[in-house]
Amino acid sequence: MNLLIQILILNLSLLTLAEGKSGDDDILWRAGYKLRWEDFKGNPTFSTNYSEKSATKIRIEVTTMITKESYIFSVGCLFEKYNSWTVNDTSESLLNHEQLHFDIGEVFARELRKKISEMNDLTDSIIQDRVKVLYHEINNACIKYEKKYDNETNNGRNLKEQKVWRDRISNILQNSNKYSSLIVTLNKKR
Repeated sequence: MNLLIQILILNLSLLTLAEGKSGDDDILWRAGYKLRWEDFKGNPTFSTNYSEKSATKIRIEVTTMITKESYIFSVGCLFEKYNSWTVNDTSESLLNHEQLHFDIGEVFARELRKKISEMNDLTDSIIQDRVKVLYHEINNACIKYEKKYDNETNNGRNLKEQKVWRDRISNILQNSNKYSSLIVTLNKKR
């Protein structure tokens, strides 16, 4: 009975992400959606040496379901409203900078979907561990990439470099469109 409840919960999680729904606290990344300052509902924290104007918290979430015939994964990039904040809700350039953080999160969610789709020789007993390792690798790479983005754009203040990054991320998203679906299904080998 406990396993049945877990499968039902996983099914609901998969359906929720697949339909583009997320909780009131999160926004699921989707093409065409642009962040608005109203989405930033967190309280400012000043934990760095420079004067922060905003912060965006992105999370990549993975849900796994195991059936008799397949492994089904849902991988979504989520913007956390209540962990994201601003003290400058009038700057379009700053909002565009934060949007690109969200887009970078989706780039890495797609990379995780790609890596999952390439997995083989899976068994029920190792699937979760393999996905967990991939998740941590991708998440760490995403954190490093976002730091590089902030450094090279001077946290969005260098508008020329910001445009370079915007074009780069736009190209990556276009070229990785094959992995834009939230759901990855792998058939079990027989």
